[in-house]
Amino acid sequence: MEDCSPTVVASPIASPFSVRRWLLVLVVLAPGLFVAAACGSKLLIDRANASVGVQLSILILFATILSLFAAGAVVRHLVHWRNPTRMLVTRIEQIRDNTARIEELSTIGGAAAPVAKLVHDLFCEMKQQRAEVTRMESDLRQRVAQRTDALERELGTMRTQANKDPLTGLQNRRILNECLKTTLDRAVANLFDVTVLMADLDNFKLLNDTLGHPAGDEFLKAVGQIIRSTIRPNDFAFRCGGDEFVVVLAETGPEAATHFARRLVSLVDAIGKSLRLVPPVGMSIGMASRSELNRPNAEELLAAADKNLYQVKTARKAASIHPTPSPIKVEGRPRLARSLSAK
Repeated sequence: MEDCSPTVVASPIASPFSVRRWLLVLVVLAPGLFVAAACGSKLLIDRANASVGVQLSILILFATILSLFAAGAVVRHLVHWRNPTRMLVTRIEQIRDNTARIEELSTIGGAAAPVAKLVHDLFCEMKQQRAEVTRMESDLRQRVAQRTDALERELGTMRTQANKDPLTGLQNRRILNECLKTTLDRAVANLFDVTVLMADLDNFKLLNDTLGHPAGDEFLKAVGQIIRSTIRPNDFAFRCGGDEFVVVLAETGPEAATHFARRLVSLVDAIGKSLRLVPPVGMSIGMASRSELNRPNAEELLAAADKNLYQVKTARKAASIHPTPSPIKVEGRPRLARSLSAK
């Protein structure tokens, strides 16, 4: 991790050609330069007197000194200004491209050292702000994810509550057609059978009128518990009205469905007998299987089961409390309706 603590910028780089060094060079080289200038002037001036040669030598000497100072100024400019500035620009580009570290700015001296310190502090501040923004974004994403998860759970709970009957715990009429259609499509694709049971409570109005609606609600709760504990995980059970129920038995043919229906009727009739009402409260069930109809859809299967339920209720009402199960013929062939009271 890069260190963004207050940095101490290096002092300006001392020029190797400082003023003191230039004076020392002049003191050492001045006599030699003067002699060289005199000799040169003597060679250049053949007929001139000595004083002219000395003057010319002094001019050459001063010209040489001025040239040395000019060269020193150029060198000092390069060392003190140009090179540090170029280095600063290079370091800024490298830091921007993430190929250099921020603390490398502290190695820049010369006249660019104060600017390097300001740039160093600016980069550190930007880095801290970027880290804070990243932390805030992470915290925001976490909060959004938590809130989304809570909303999804709440939505799932609301959807479950909207699709369930609060009294019996069974699913309600709203999703019956959708579930039945999905089950039929799966059965067609896998060559399975599907059986629909349409159930209705017998003499339920007598229960409400005699013992009151709270007793009727308790009886409905008991029926819902029996149905939930009897069906398999891949079956569906619905409360479609006051005392009407639908059970969708997946991968189940008429024979297995008949055994299931008789067991269900037996359990509900046993609870109804315990109420000591005359006539007793019981359950009638009409059945319809996909294999016994000609490629039925969900509506046709429900309509067939409802029609058979009506026939079963009529037979139970006309017969004794425990009639012998017998198929009902309609249009010259056995129909799916059966008297499903327990033997």
